[in-house]
Amino acid sequence: MKDHVKQADLLKKEAGQLLVELNLAELLNKYGQVHITGSYEYDLMTRRDIDICVEVVNPSIELLFSMGKDLALLPGVGSMYYRNELELQTPGNPRAMFWCVGMQRHDGHGMQKWNLDILVSSPEEVERILAKGVELLRKLDRTRRERVLKIKGPLSATGDYGKAYKSTDIYEAVIEGGVENLAGWKAWWREK
Repeated sequence: MKDHVKQADLLKKEAGQLLVELNLAELLNKYGQVHITGSYEYDLMTRRDIDICVEVVNPSIELLFSMGKDLALLPGVGSMYYRNELELQTPGNPRAMFWCVGMQRHDGHGMQKWNLDILVSSPEEVERILAKGVELLRKLDRTRRERVLKIKGPLSATGDYGKAYKSTDIYEAVIEGGVENLAGWKAWWREK
């Protein structure tokens, strides 16, 4: 097994253990229907980051801050960032409210930093977001997964990742653009 695939598999295993230890789905389920998504769902993990969508019929500040209190009480939580895209309406961003939670966890080898990115929105907006993941999974075979991980692994360690480009850009490059490696990504990104 290639190193980047092995690393992704190990990160997914760690993430699964963290979700169980924190009982996170049950904690969030009292607010709405929970969907674990993102690179965890797609088997494309390159960082200790878990994306979660919570469907709420009537998202509100009160609900979000009640959830925030529960999240802040989880062991190891060191930071939380709140963002309200229902108000900001940044082009390209989902119409949702977010908690970005930073935490430290001991994994037997030392302390590891984890991020939980929790999106809270209406069932319609969550369905729209999840539909993109369903489409990605439909197109993602073993070869494409390996190519994505080969590119995403090194890029996710850079300061540009998440700012200049996102994981979805890498997925598009591989799946739609036929990009096979980091050099191909750089050429594809320059042209885009």
